[in-house]
Amino acid sequence: MRVQAPQADLDKLLQESLGLDHDHDSEHPLLDCSNTPLSVVSSGRAASTAVLRASDCDQTIVDDGSIVSQLVLITTHDFFYPLVDDPYLMGRIGAANVLSDLYAAGVTTPPHTSIMTLAVPLSRIVPESSRLALTSALVCGYRDGMSLAGVRITGGQTVLNPWPIIGGTVSALVPALSHFTPTRAQHGHRLLLTKPLGTQLIINAHEALQAYKACAMRRRRAAGNQTFVDHSHDANLREVREVREACHVCADEAVAAKWESWVVRKAGLSCEDVERAMDLAVCGMVRLNKEAAIRMVASGASACTDVTGFGIRGHAENLAKVQTECVQFVIERLPIWMGAVALDAAADNRFGLLGGTSAETSGGLLIAMPPENVERFCRDLSEAECGWGVWDVGRVERSEAERGRGVQMMPSDELEIIEIGRPEAADNVQDAWVELTVRRALAFHDDDARKSWYLSVPRRCVV
Repeated sequence: MRVQAPQADLDKLLQESLGLDHDHDSEHPLLDCSNTPLSVVSSGRAASTAVLRASDCDQTIVDDGSIVSQLVLITTHDFFYPLVDDPYLMGRIGAANVLSDLYAAGVTTPPHTSIMTLAVPLSRIVPESSRLALTSALVCGYRDGMSLAGVRITGGQTVLNPWPIIGGTVSALVPALSHFTPTRAQHGHRLLLTKPLGTQLIINAHEALQAYKACAMRRRRAAGNQTFVDHSHDANLREVREVREACHVCADEAVAAKWESWVVRKAGLSCEDVERAMDLAVCGMVRLNKEAAIRMVASGASACTDVTGFGIRGHAENLAKVQTECVQFVIERLPIWMGAVALDAAADNRFGLLGGTSAETSGGLLIAMPPENVERFCRDLSEAECGWGVWDVGRVERSEAERGRGVQMMPSDELEIIEIGRPEAADNVQDAWVELTVRRALAFHDDDARKSWYLSVPRRCVV
């Protein structure tokens, strides 16, 4: 998972880079709309929002035959390392992740443009013969994700790196009058979340499982069993001994040991549990927040942020601090992927899942909305997303003092947990997205390239 710097540290670095005095009350000239055609608007999100005044430009801006006096430029950049063993799906996740900041800003109408950031894996364990196949699958996934959003890729930057990186920059120009303002949360508004939490824990558990399988096969081969048939990615059950043999060399015994000690004994999860949770988490990560953004704007949402590296608590705190009214967000319940709660408890709550600090990748939108609009929003989004859920996770309360701005997480014994994805539970995620989980296993067939991708993914298990 990626690690984000604390917001306070980022603010300090920005102030120092602009030469600002921390104790000075006046705004920097860049923030003064009257002196420059560019003004920066803080929104508590990772996306950069700038107001462009047509009256200060060399030419008049015309949109659909009418004069536009002001435009808003919204841009964001993000990238990260592989989280899954399929490069095509990693490209899809990369696209969905970088787009989320724009969707949190209420930007829903194409065209947007994207510049892709790609690091081609270059190391002794990724032969040149596989590099093209890996890169092609990664780019294809990113392109398909952007295409689903109606975004044109207009360029990119490619470098050689020991392991792959995927991401990019996405930009959009919108009229200021139609620009969504995420600073209007009021007392009594409800908080909604559009994707379950727990991806960091599930990815760690899945990596422990993969390492355990590889080490077990290595020991099996050392004992004289030279044949292994891979049933998961080959319809003809073709022998892939050479592919697995290379993977076994890099299998980490320490990571593999976590499977027995952490996942099985303490968390009580089986191989099937972890594989199912990983499939569902991947479905969530590749899913665009586009439909949620369209309907939140139509339903009169008052504030929004996407939930990624800071966890739900960190992003909610950043958003609460920029609201016009002095408010705090109260988190009362959390939708969490199956198995993640048990994994966190087995790790002595080291990930901070129930405290809201566990990092997410390509997470959902956290939306503040008037209560009278919630039912319509949930109904419309469920219809548009083939039954995908949206969860009411809390409320907005008035804060009597400025220092009260922020987030109040209910204590763990009072926090309601909604577990998503259990086979015995008839929730609305499973059937609607089963096609995508099947596609996950069929998206990439080149065994040599798959081996190289597997070896190039950094094996890490932080428990």
